[in-house]
Amino acid sequence: METKNNTTNDEFVEQFWVKNVLPHKVETLPYDKLSVEEKGIINKIRNTETLTDYELKIIKQTTADYSEALEKYDAEETIEAYKEFNDAITSEQELLKLVEEQNKPQKLKMNCHFNEGVKLVEFTVYPINDSRAVQMTQLHADIYQNLSPDENRVLLKQQKGERLTKVEEDVIEHINKQVMESSMEDRMHQINFLLANQVSPPSQGTVDDRVKFWEKFPFNDKMSLYLKIEDKLGLTEHFDDELFPDE
Repeated sequence: METKNNTTNDEFVEQFWVKNVLPHKVETLPYDKLSVEEKGIINKIRNTETLTDYELKIIKQTTADYSEALEKYDAEETIEAYKEFNDAITSEQELLKLVEEQNKPQKLKMNCHFNEGVKLVEFTVYPINDSRAVQMTQLHADIYQNLSPDENRVLLKQQKGERLTKVEEDVIEHINKQVMESSMEDRMHQINFLLANQVSPPSQGTVDDRVKFWEKFPFNDKMSLYLKIEDKLGLTEHFDDELFPDE
């Protein structure tokens, strides 16, 4: 299989390795122990100059001699480095574009359980303003403040759409029951209020009309939808090691 510019996948991986991985590898070499030829090749790499096939062969062998890395290169490591490189924002324009995309309505399909059976429903999720986000973040903290670390992790797993085991499904059901039993009337009103303002259908009628609609919606499906929408609206918590990878 070839890429659009007629470069094979192997060639693409090697080009990326030479450009983004090799410069880091050569910095781990004992520079004062290398030959004049090897030092010259490293200087070319530092100056981002193109290497000849012969020079590339030499430096691959040199890095292999000084480490337990693969003689050619670690393709899995290279692809992972490419993913990290590709996910990084490197310009203000990229950041502005992402923020703009974040504030557009999003489509969400869900299999909902009704008396007539399971029906596929397509919802539109609208962006949330800061004041309501602060309100709902506080609601999130109040509802889930008594959960154990393990329960929180299962909850986060569900919010990410990951497959749950039977035990984890039981945990989610238990959490849902806790939510229902703990100050249910006030908290459920706030959940219904968020859904009424940020989700359609329904799109017609007053906010109170839409709140009444969500009050009648199947409870477990409503809670799953609410948790999913929390994630889409950026109201969920993230572990610090995910937010700050260098710490």
